[in-house]
Amino acid sequence: MKSLQASSPATAVPVKLAEVRQLVDAGALSDANTEVIGVKGGYTVRFMLRKGKVARVLATKEGELRVFSTADSALRQLRAVAMSLGNVVVRSSTYQPAALRPGREDRRKAMQQANDYGRWLKAETDSTLARVANGTATIYTQAEFDQRSATRRAAIVRRRNEAGA
Repeated sequence: MKSLQASSPATAVPVKLAEVRQLVDAGALSDANTEVIGVKGGYTVRFMLRKGKVARVLATKEGELRVFSTADSALRQLRAVAMSLGNVVVRSSTYQPAALRPGREDRRKAMQQANDYGRWLKAETDSTLARVANGTATIYTQAEFDQRSATRRAAIVRRRNEAGA
């Protein structure tokens, strides 16, 4: 196997997935010249062409270094381009834990509000169930509820009409 140690992912030539498919179909790439290497926050794929001295790295559509969250996801991508995985080398010694994407403060706040509401709702429900169990809460039938609601609505309308007159 040609040594891919000579160039880091930062200095290698970026290659998009469509180009990798073409290179595999043409026989210019093989698993013996492929490495999945650890980088900050994940793993990237580095290739060496059979006839070439410049390493290439898998890139995004925008041409930036493609970083996978796990080595497994990088290997799945290689398998998706019909590359044999028999001799692919995985170098995890260079992996550095880090977040691939920055945290989303807006989502954190939304989740916090949802959790707060869930706790409040549970407390209200537990309180009501406790009052029902000890007999301090009044339970109405649907007909009684409808009657009470109609009486309250009528009182509200009457007060509004008296205030407006």
